[in-house]
Amino acid sequence: MKSGDVDVDEDWTLLDADFVEIRDLQFEHKTFRSKPSLRRRESHDGWIQETEYNGQPYDEAEFELIPNQWDHQHCSLCFAIIKDGLTYWANKDEVTILCDRCFTHYEDRIHAQKERESKPS
Repeated sequence: MKSGDVDVDEDWTLLDADFVEIRDLQFEHKTFRSKPSLRRRESHDGWIQETEYNGQPYDEAEFELIPNQWDHQHCSLCFAIIKDGLTYWANKDEVTILCDRCFTHYEDRIHAQKERESKPS
């Protein structure tokens, strides 16, 4: 199932400034699946820090590993929620995540930029 809210009438000019800042345009189509998260055992200023767990080392005294707690991502441009089973586009190391709707909107620009970069200078 595709991600991105199709009922939203987006003002794409507001997203254009963020789009041009994306450096890595090598996107791969993926399907989101819930995964573990790391939750800090002690709060800081009343907030509990939680981060996506991707196999990185962590201090068990400081963090708790919680299975399937990381249950969504957000599109880097429109902030649409990408939940379990929805497809999305991610570049290397998932630095930038695009919902299907934003990727489709910017797809021609992504391909044009990749072509320009692949031509010898």
